Amino acid sequence: MWSFSCDTADMSVQERDSVSDMLNVVKTHVNTLETFREDHSSIATSIEEKANEICQQQYRVCFAQYSVQVNVQKIIFARY
Repeated sequence: MWSFSCDTADMSVQERDSVSDMLNVVKTHVNTLETFREDHSSIATSIEEKANEICQQQYRVCFAQYSVQVNVQKIIFARY
């Protein structure tokens, strides 16, 4: 995923430990962000599926109402 290299030959033990600690924090944050990305992707997919389902239901309702109106008009006009 990502990599970082650092020449530690000229560093003191304390500096190496500090760099190591910082890299561990960065790795933890990367893992957290990856988890958030996966969760977001899953939630976004779920929202999109629900939105499509609602749109299809609304289309069916609107189409049914339109069909009823057309049939009523045909009945009314057929009488005249």
